[in-house]
Amino acid sequence: MKVGDQVEKGQTIGVIEAMKMMHDVVADHAGKITKVLVANEENVEFDQPLFEIEID
Repeated sequence: MKVGDQVEKGQTIGVIEAMKMMHDVVADHAGKITKVLVANEENVEFDQPLFEIEID
């Protein structure tokens, strides 16, 4: 996903690999992505925001 992309509630917007298992990141709300807060392959922590979404 990139800035400006429209997303629907429940849409997969990313994938996180943890301990060789893949986990989908789904949008909580419908809207437009306004900011991507982490780069591809960057380490992330539990509950860390990954995207900012402007809610429709």
